Amino acid sequence: MISTRDFKEIFKVLPTASLIIAPNCPKFTVTAVNDAYLALTELSEKELLGKDFTAAFSHSQYLDWKKSVIKVLNSKTADKISTVRYVTHSKNDQDVVTRHVEIANVPILNPNNEVSHIVCSFVEIPDYNGMDAISQPQTHWESEPELLRAHQQYQTILENIDGVLWELNIETQALTLTNEYHRPILGYSKAEWQSSKEFWKRHLHPSDRELVSGYFDAQHYKSGTFNFECRMANADGRYVWLKNFVTVIADNEQPVILRGLMIDISENKRLNNVEYFEKKILKLNAKRGSKVENILTAYILGLEEILPDFRCTIHRVMHGRIYNWASPSLPRSYINAIDGLLLSKSIGSCGAAAYLRQSVIVHDIKYDLRWQKTSVMALATGLRACWSYPVINTEGEVMATLGFYSSEPRSPSENEEIIIKRAIAFLKVILESRIYSDQLEGNVKLLEEGQHLAKFGNWTWDTHTDVVRWSDYMFEIYGLDKNKDKITFEEYLNLLHHEDKERVSISIGGVLSTKKDIEYETRIVRPDGEVRLLKSWCKLKMGEHGEVISMLGACLDITDSRKAEQDVSANEAKLRDLVDSQTNFVVRVDLKGNFTYCNKKYEEVFGSCTEGADVFGSKYVKSVFPRHFKMVFDVAEKCLMQPGNVYQVEIDSITLEGRVIHTLWDMVCLTDKRGGPYELQAIGIDITEWKQKKSDVIGDVAGRKAIDAKSKAMHERYRDLFLHSPQPMWVYEVDTLRFIDVNEAAIKCYGYSREEFLSADTVMIKLAEDMHRYLEVTESANQEKNRVFQGVFRHQHKNGEVLHMDIRSNQMRFNDKDIYLVLASDITARINYFEGIERQNEKLKEIAWMQSHVVRAPLTRMMSLIDLLKMEESRNSENNLLFEYLLSSAIELDEIVKDISVKTPKV
Repeated sequence: MISTRDFKEIFKVLPTASLIIAPNCPKFTVTAVNDAYLALTELSEKELLGKDFTAAFSHSQYLDWKKSVIKVLNSKTADKISTVRYVTHSKNDQDVVTRHVEIANVPILNPNNEVSHIVCSFVEIPDYNGMDAISQPQTHWESEPELLRAHQQYQTILENIDGVLWELNIETQALTLTNEYHRPILGYSKAEWQSSKEFWKRHLHPSDRELVSGYFDAQHYKSGTFNFECRMANADGRYVWLKNFVTVIADNEQPVILRGLMIDISENKRLNNVEYFEKKILKLNAKRGSKVENILTAYILGLEEILPDFRCTIHRVMHGRIYNWASPSLPRSYINAIDGLLLSKSIGSCGAAAYLRQSVIVHDIKYDLRWQKTSVMALATGLRACWSYPVINTEGEVMATLGFYSSEPRSPSENEEIIIKRAIAFLKVILESRIYSDQLEGNVKLLEEGQHLAKFGNWTWDTHTDVVRWSDYMFEIYGLDKNKDKITFEEYLNLLHHEDKERVSISIGGVLSTKKDIEYETRIVRPDGEVRLLKSWCKLKMGEHGEVISMLGACLDITDSRKAEQDVSANEAKLRDLVDSQTNFVVRVDLKGNFTYCNKKYEEVFGSCTEGADVFGSKYVKSVFPRHFKMVFDVAEKCLMQPGNVYQVEIDSITLEGRVIHTLWDMVCLTDKRGGPYELQAIGIDITEWKQKKSDVIGDVAGRKAIDAKSKAMHERYRDLFLHSPQPMWVYEVDTLRFIDVNEAAIKCYGYSREEFLSADTVMIKLAEDMHRYLEVTESANQEKNRVFQGVFRHQHKNGEVLHMDIRSNQMRFNDKDIYLVLASDITARINYFEGIERQNEKLKEIAWMQSHVVRAPLTRMMSLIDLLKMEESRNSENNLLFEYLLSSAIELDEIVKDISVKTPKV
């Protein structure tokens, strides 16, 4: 369809002089003229527009023209005057110009087949021979058919313009409407439009009034044409977007009239706004860290600007229920009331739309059956209509619903349906992309964190383009900047240690030729010179036809773990060397009496002890003097009975050379994780020389020093036994309860570091509710001057876990202080086991009692009732009563048996 602006331009520049007159006989008011007619008559629009036909053309030669116009009005068909003499005067009235023209008058009919306008066209006849135009009529006009068709097209265009044609008198500011399209746009009558020159100004949107006033400034008139957009309130109070195309009509170069076309661009504006804010939402969605709730809220607010008559909402569908996702304009009380409703075809529009997987249009909430259960809440907040649409993903699952609430009963219009369908499609894209991106981001983040924790990276190499792609942690492993350093296969080889480069290159080349996966270790040199050890894997990615697509690989930094392995091995070797270098004898045997370890000192003196050999076998019985066998067995039995306790025994031993030496042994039973006996450990020293010299050095200062030195050495040996004992041990002051020393087993058992132990007192590892009992036991031991006490106490691990510990304490004097040496055993598992047995025994006792007492009572009653029934003297009424008692007892017995049956499986 030709736009109004195009129509005006076409009419204005038509080469044929034309004017349009109204069919108001006999005046025939002039309503429009084009530039060609103004040039022909040398008149201005101001002199012609709005003037009567007869007043404008009063010359006698125009009578035939008037007759022709009346004929056209009556017949509703075109008419022509072949030749008319047309006399005009110059502006100074000194020159008279006579022209001869041919005139065609064409009626324009409206839909009711009535003449709405008459188009008059004038064609000047050049080189006329001077004959009187009236006496010598022209018999042929070659352009008549074309002219008639042009006027008919012009009239059709005029009547079919989708807009309001208006004129504004610049001087009086009076507005005149020239066609009948104004009512469908704004809903006002023509009389209302023209009732006041302020009418159109009052209905402008407040934000547009200053803008529109600026367009009516005099400087815009000089341009000849201009256009502008504004909003005007229609009859029902809603604002409509309008675009005005304006032409300035001048007289003597002075603007006198503004002639314009006003068209409704609300839908185009609305769609443009949709595109604008959709782009805005997409940018917000692409922004890293943006929350989906904020994105949906911004989208709803934009949608409500485009559809101002509605309050919109998005509900998330999860686990068969709807939950509020974004509803910025709905009352919070209403949102809270419907949040979490079950999906159902009979609970509101949104729940039904999600349940039925199709749109649900409720014209009036008050009378719709689907709103029976929730209409009270909606009506209380002024909601009368609700349309809901499911948002379904590509897998056919309902992700959300988009709802539109109106304060008036209504259904969606065609234009609203277009916007809503677009909104549903847009939401589907946003939500799906958001869900997938969140999942992908979570997986990537998890992978990155996992790679970082494991010091693990991965890479791909496109063997065709030599493009290498590394994960972020690969750059961290190699000490490179991912934003600056670009990696190729050659660059990768340059990062390897020079001694490994050729080997790795050959290995990777072998993968390409053999198509077999490989695993290898290599050293790399970081830019700062640090050498790292890596373990790598690589494999090929093959195409459908066996062609190589790319190579995939992974890389693990094993520098620290390899160093740790080497440190552990070195520490084990040092520890073994330390034990082997001891002047003490160290042996271990399992519970069957088989050797598990003996140090070099023992082998040097008593012979080798092959692992697994019987310590009391014929080969090793010589290491213990026969008269001391029983003593050794007795001490070993004590150790097994009291794991963790150290027992001392002094025996005579026989060396390889057959010499008898005096030895002092400290024996202890080591326990496993459950606190059970595991191995016997014995540490011994040769005290032969000490015993021989003991009597000689008494009273001798030099001898005393030797004894002190020997005692010091023995103290150091005992300290090693304390620190390396597998049982938790610690030493604390009696007065302050502060820890003095603690061994590695205690550190491992309680989870505290050595520093934490030595900076605290024993209260740290005890439960607060057991402190009074512990203090009572220690106080009782002190009062009774009992230097040894034993008991089971509840202690507390660093992580809060309760430990049941079997405590054995010996009080002694050390550095002028009273101290306790404590040996502990973790018996938590054993206590839990016994408690479980006790609970089970209680249940068994309860069941046994029920069987012996509760079950017995109804049985006794039943037996008595049966004896009574056997008596012939009983009457019928008494029998009935006895039967009732019998039945009641049977029911009671049945219930008791059921109760026993229920409790029995729990035992």
